[in-house]
Amino acid sequence: MTTNSAYLYAGLRTPFGRLNGHLSQYDAVELGTRTLAELGRRHPVAAEADGALFSCVVQAGLGPNPARTVMHRSGVGSEIPASVNNMACIAGIDTMVDATRRIASQEGSLYIVGAFESSSNGPALTFGDGHQESALQHEALTCAISGESFVAISDRQGAELGISRARQDQWAVRSHDLAGRADFATTGEVYGLESDGTVHWKDEGIRAGSTYERLAALPPLVTGGTITAANASQIADGSAMGLVGSVDVAESHGLDPLARIVGWAYSAGPDNTLHRQPAKSIDALLTKTGHTVRDIDLWEINEAFASVVLATIDDLKIPEEAVNPNGGGIAIGHPNSTTAFRQVLTLAHELRRRDLRRGIATLCGGGGQGIALLIENAH
Repeated sequence: MTTNSAYLYAGLRTPFGRLNGHLSQYDAVELGTRTLAELGRRHPVAAEADGALFSCVVQAGLGPNPARTVMHRSGVGSEIPASVNNMACIAGIDTMVDATRRIASQEGSLYIVGAFESSSNGPALTFGDGHQESALQHEALTCAISGESFVAISDRQGAELGISRARQDQWAVRSHDLAGRADFATTGEVYGLESDGTVHWKDEGIRAGSTYERLAALPPLVTGGTITAANASQIADGSAMGLVGSVDVAESHGLDPLARIVGWAYSAGPDNTLHRQPAKSIDALLTKTGHTVRDIDLWEINEAFASVVLATIDDLKIPEEAVNPNGGGIAIGHPNSTTAFRQVLTLAHELRRRDLRRGIATLCGGGGQGIALLIENAH
């Protein structure tokens, strides 16, 4: 589907914290509450939104409809209806798509969208047969279809696609190098978040001094495999939110749009593997919008695993230099569905900084799904 009826008007995110790191003192609801409060402080028009559409993957222990709790605690708008969805990692972009559909159907003209995730604070789950498992492992790291870890599934598929360990490690070094040189705070993407008496502005997982030799020495996570702790995304905590509105919102509220939401596409199956889903959703999106790979200036392809990015590049012949120019989940961190929103926000700022026109953000999701979103520089 394509549309010209909605724009991303504003957005921000926390710096991402490592598992059990700087942000672990906050659960997902508190991260969302603080992010929404900051969004409302910067953009008071958020209090006039017609709805709030959030995502959260690890919801266990957060109570019924944590989106409602975030709205109430933030002080932005306790009378704004709020909902939370869970399409695994792709859900952060799905909140933008949902808002755009509602605007197109004239249900409303302005929506708060985004995600909040705390990998560090998922509780231990006790099942009816008495066995226990962490909520993080059960709800975010294990495929519910096959019962396997996403690492095991992806290691097997990477081998089938012939993606070498060396290429994966080289991509991981690139991610840390580019993320180390990026300045997400200056663009307004990241806001400072206090934790244990220190205000944090930087993503905690970035290791700018990473070398290929150091990464190549690490053992694989699965015996005989090629995925390691270094060429897979970092489990992380974080929240990201923004405003999606109709074209009239700019005039009525004096907002400066970041990007126009042009179109989107989803993919699924036929099995539960991940590597081919971004390319499938991109291909569907390009077909629907009448574009080709050459028409796209920049790409944000989630680094769930380095092999997923490399498979997408190989499938569609995407120029590597146009992909993740500020690094990705391997360095920045991957707090489940928050990553999807972060990708669009990063992409919008980078298109503006470079004075480029079009970009696509895409990622795979647990169970074998994918999503791709095409945006254009609003300027």
